[in-house]
Amino acid sequence: MENVSRIEVLLEFGRIWLRDDGIVQVTIDNGTHIRYREAQKLMETISGLSRYTSRPVVVDLTQIASIETSAKLHFISTRTDNHNLCMAMIIASPYGKMVANLSLLFQHPGCPTRYFNSPEGALHWSGRFQPSQTEAVHTFAA
Repeated sequence: MENVSRIEVLLEFGRIWLRDDGIVQVTIDNGTHIRYREAQKLMETISGLSRYTSRPVVVDLTQIASIETSAKLHFISTRTDNHNLCMAMIIASPYGKMVANLSLLFQHPGCPTRYFNSPEGALHWSGRFQPSQTEAVHTFAA
């Protein structure tokens, strides 16, 4: 059973929603070519959903046609202004998962990052990172 969403955003290349368990989940449409522009839009949208609360993020990339290196790097960049507690990326190939996880040793992700071959594994791992219950305090000038 899919976790019911409270907030959902539809993009031209996929869907992003905030699950009831606090995980931001992303699915990318079948056949999408992920370029830097799509990665940037995706991360901006995730940041918008997570604006005042740090959240785990699960991105399903199993249906994509291709992904540019610049897009991969943007997803895990320390320069990306995000509030992610962790980033779990689901990819189709077991070999690709092994290579991607190995490459993380040489990159410096902005948050704990791991690649998986199944949504269950990604959601289980991400569920260990609990969202902060501290909301931002707004100050208004009188």
